[in-house]
Amino acid sequence: MIIRHKMKGIATKPNELFGKFKLGGYSGKAGFWKLLYWELRVRLDNKQFFLWLLFIFFGRVYKKIYYSILK
Repeated sequence: MIIRHKMKGIATKPNELFGKFKLGGYSGKAGFWKLLYWELRVRLDNKQFFLWLLFIFFGRVYKKIYYSILK
């Protein structure tokens, strides 16, 4: 969206506060697969290289399986 609509933005200073967040938000309630889907969808909408998206997908799935086996 940022690239497609050619939006401009600036970084904030380290001591600036621009929002207040509570625990238990959307990312805390959504599951692994839903978050992965939304992240890849945003990256695809921003026209990121498709092979890089596959690398991210398989890397995250591998990491999820690896850590679930360790526990």
